[in-house]
Amino acid sequence: ERWPSASFGLDKSQLHALQTALTNEVALIQGPPGTGKTYIGLKVMRLLLANQEPRIFDPKNPILVVCYTNHALDQFLEGILKFNRSGIIRVGGRCKSKKLEQYTLKNRREKNSMFQRVKDDIEDAKRSLIKPSKMLHASNQCIVSLVQLERVILPRLFQQFSFNALTRKLDELRNEVDLSTLDRADVIGMTTTGAARCRNILNKLPIKVVVVEEAAEVLEAHIITSMPKSTEHLILIGDHQQLKPSPNVHELATKMNLEISLFERLVRNNLPYAKLTCQHRMKPRIADLLRPHIYETLTDNKNVKEYEDIRGVDKSVFFISHQHKEDMIVNGKTKRNQHEAEFIVALCKYLLLQEYKPSQITILTTYTGQLLALKNIINKRAVELEDVYVTVVDNYQGEENDIILLSLVRSNESGSIGFLEVHNRVCVALSRAKKGLFCIGNMKLLQKESNVWYTIVKSLEEDQLIGNGLALKCGN
Repeated sequence: ERWPSASFGLDKSQLHALQTALTNEVALIQGPPGTGKTYIGLKVMRLLLANQEPRIFDPKNPILVVCYTNHALDQFLEGILKFNRSGIIRVGGRCKSKKLEQYTLKNRREKNSMFQRVKDDIEDAKRSLIKPSKMLHASNQCIVSLVQLERVILPRLFQQFSFNALTRKLDELRNEVDLSTLDRADVIGMTTTGAARCRNILNKLPIKVVVVEEAAEVLEAHIITSMPKSTEHLILIGDHQQLKPSPNVHELATKMNLEISLFERLVRNNLPYAKLTCQHRMKPRIADLLRPHIYETLTDNKNVKEYEDIRGVDKSVFFISHQHKEDMIVNGKTKRNQHEAEFIVALCKYLLLQEYKPSQITILTTYTGQLLALKNIINKRAVELEDVYVTVVDNYQGEENDIILLSLVRSNESGSIGFLEVHNRVCVALSRAKKGLFCIGNMKLLQKESNVWYTIVKSLEEDQLIGNGLALKCGN
């Protein structure tokens, strides 16, 4: 009740999410596609940082930010940079962001003079071991005599002992330097893998708040191992109706429920959570593909109603249905459909002729076999498409583009639709486009084998957004 009356420029669902994050020890924020999960996550971070007690000499209570992928971590930390330019430390060696280079733990560590001195000593010790090592190698080839070898064996043993001691000292010093550096941070950013690897260090830091982005895509065990013992406040941001965690052993997912994330389990067990309801990404007709059968309460922000139509085509959203069979790939579980690959490449070429930039178009598919088929055609016969991003749906969660070209691949007599039966994947595939979505697949098969696809196809038929071919239109 003591919450300020100001809305902070947020809609009702966003404000509720903000309140939930700040007033619950375990806070869940569900964000359907395009509703601004990262945006709200950054608002939460800004408020948490602004309300930290100022500590000049004592160690701070850093906030730990954990993401499933390096790409997501870089994006989130770049957002924090806009309001905190000094207190971020990014842990891990796979940072691709130039903006974050100076904020990496490695960069901070290298600037420590004591660490650098021990590192130089190790390099000297390495060099002193090279000659004896070469002689040992030569003795194996019977080039160096035993008499010569005896002269270097004993000194080499002492040098090796010294080298090993220096290496141990460097490791100890690295941990000390890392601990003292992280102690002074406002925000520590890690992937789930990095957090598990650095668990010993994290447990020595007074971390109270842990924020996990794309939490519904992370295995429950990975979130638990990311939490230091000192954790008092856990904020999970994600969407259990998009991609689930994927254990390496499929049987563990299906029989032992390892694909159920901590986020989804808490939602299923009726822990109160906040749900963002207004999407800012998709043209309303694209969002209609997800509602009400996947998201009952999804509404459209004003900006998406003002998007222009896609140039050169009759409809900005259209599904092309066909009966061409998928191809079998020898010695592989993946699938491909050559007809769809040819169609998608031709359509992409056409859209580039309408003066769309390659960066405005993404080609998505549901199978790695089809990804390879598409890249093969582009490399051999469509080099003008080399700057168009081509990937599988599972690698594109959290991303978006103006135009999405989607190949669904499955078309057979056996009635098997594989991945396309999984609602979460369908949700991700159909929610990446902002202004134009063009999808090709065997819609009769999908409609027959899946209730979700049945609803989608019926809706498309009512609006005449499905057919055997896509009608082109001259903008002039």
